[in-house]
Amino acid sequence: DEKRWSAGVGSSKLLDANDTSILSFETKHGSNVHCLQYDFYGKRLATSSSDRRIRIWDSIKGEGQSWKLASELPRVHTSSIVKVIWGSVDFGSVLASASRDGSVCIYEECSAIGTGRKFWRQRHKIIDAGSKGCVLDISFGPARSGELRLAICTRGSNAVRIYKASNITQWSLNGKYVFDGTDTCSSVSWCPSVF
Repeated sequence: DEKRWSAGVGSSKLLDANDTSILSFETKHGSNVHCLQYDFYGKRLATSSSDRRIRIWDSIKGEGQSWKLASELPRVHTSSIVKVIWGSVDFGSVLASASRDGSVCIYEECSAIGTGRKFWRQRHKIIDAGSKGCVLDISFGPARSGELRLAICTRGSNAVRIYKASNITQWSLNGKYVFDGTDTCSSVSWCPSVF
């Protein structure tokens, strides 16, 4: 739903732009929530926090909207997780997280053999070579290329690095775009359309 927005300041609050109502729900994070991200369909929500945890929430429809904790991802970062993003649905259920520890982790939702129970597994950890600390922003590339790509910008870097997956567990540096001067990159985004 394009009319929903999310913001997190300690606890999580969701704003419905249709009627400007605010839904507050307990995220059970032990510290400040830094990022909330809807999946493509708006039925799942990922939250990340200073407590180094990522939680996945399922939407519960009924009288009003509420959220039920569906999963907690393995704790793999050593510092606050400042961003969590969903990959394109063309690649299945994939997440990436960016941390102040200078790393980016890639996760995939898997099904247990025999039971079909869903769980999340860390598939790769990128330690960005240009990182001087905190990863400031990450963005998955559009699926139109048929390749799973991820752009990363870090504190103290005047470059955006593009990583490409040969499969979900193998990522390599695919390109580096350096800016003139001493400007630091603090945000990165892909254009979703084809010109």
